[in-house]
Amino acid sequence: MENFDITYQDNYPKMFCLAKTMVKDGDVAQDILQEVFLYFYEKLQKNHQIEQTSAWLMRATFNKCVDFLKYQSKFSKIETIETITEDDHHVKRQNDAYFLKLALSRLKPQEKYLAVLYSQGYSYQEIAQILGIKTASVGKMLSRSLDHLKEQLKKMNYEMY
Repeated sequence: MENFDITYQDNYPKMFCLAKTMVKDGDVAQDILQEVFLYFYEKLQKNHQIEQTSAWLMRATFNKCVDFLKYQSKFSKIETIETITEDDHHVKRQNDAYFLKLALSRLKPQEKYLAVLYSQGYSYQEIAQILGIKTASVGKMLSRSLDHLKEQLKKMNYEMY
């Protein structure tokens, strides 16, 4: 049980950040993490061996978020990626975080998640495990994602550097 508590404390902040980024709602993110940790606890109780626990938990979080977004899209026609209106754009023009958020919202979901995971300091190997892709593909996919992000920022006449 002590091992579970340590794992929980070590991984919850990163998992919450990923879930909140994906679902855009802190309460929903907490519910998703509760489900993930319950599932993890049940696995431990049944003596299942989980290698690379942190990567497993991040992948489970990612999958639960994707499931939530799929379920949500079936019952509502709102976009799963946050959109910002042009009126908001003028109001927050000086805010760098705003421009980055707007540019990220215009990327494809996998491009967005790659960029977010990379910005949070995950290694290529960890990103590959979380997203279920080959480690060798991460660099090229990430490079394309960052290029698309730069393109979006340029379209907004915003210079990153």
